[in-house]
Amino acid sequence: MAITYRIDSTVLGADGCRGGGWMTVVQPDRERPQLLHLPTTAALFQLIRDLQLGAAVLDIPIGLPPRELRRCDLEARRLLGRAAPSVFLTPPRAVLQATSQKEASSIWRQLSGRGCPAQTFGILARIREVDMELRAHPLPAVHEGHPELAFQRLAEGTPLASKHIPAGRAARAGLLQPHLPELPSWLDRHPGLVEDVLDACACWLVARWVIEGSSRQLPVEAVELDEWNTPMAIRY
Repeated sequence: MAITYRIDSTVLGADGCRGGGWMTVVQPDRERPQLLHLPTTAALFQLIRDLQLGAAVLDIPIGLPPRELRRCDLEARRLLGRAAPSVFLTPPRAVLQATSQKEASSIWRQLSGRGCPAQTFGILARIREVDMELRAHPLPAVHEGHPELAFQRLAEGTPLASKHIPAGRAARAGLLQPHLPELPSWLDRHPGLVEDVLDACACWLVARWVIEGSSRQLPVEAVELDEWNTPMAIRY
């Protein structure tokens, strides 16, 4: 059965694509959701600023620690169990200045004795871009999310196969389709970006939950703020 949303708020969910840009699901007030492939972080934030947003959820770290690991990342890893590696460790803000993984590891190691994982370095430029946008123009309606937490919630804790194999992608699509009847056509339009489409849709759904007041948050208690008073928290 399709689920109809009647909330008078514009919501957005976005996931960074491995090939560049952002897969983005945006739903203006009382309209059906739209899927956009935005070419840059600047384009994404221009859209966010142009909209009268109720909530936006991005699959990217927001709020960076000075030294140690974020509690929200550690709690997300515990909650996800075998899917824990999908939560990349968030670097201290000083690491953003690095231009190589070797330099990033050197800076991070000086701060906390930890090197920079390849997965984290792979999204370091995107973390830096989002951090710069939010520091220049703080946007309280923009939240951090994590698609695997959303999928785990939709599955009511039932373990899902890896999203990197057909069975895992099909399971996630099945969980999302009652909320997004448009999903099959979107997947057909982007056969090389199926995982990014699914993750953007999951972030869109979390944005809906934020508006409804039903979203969950990690850490559950005592959310920490970074040096720019940005919450270090993950919504799902």
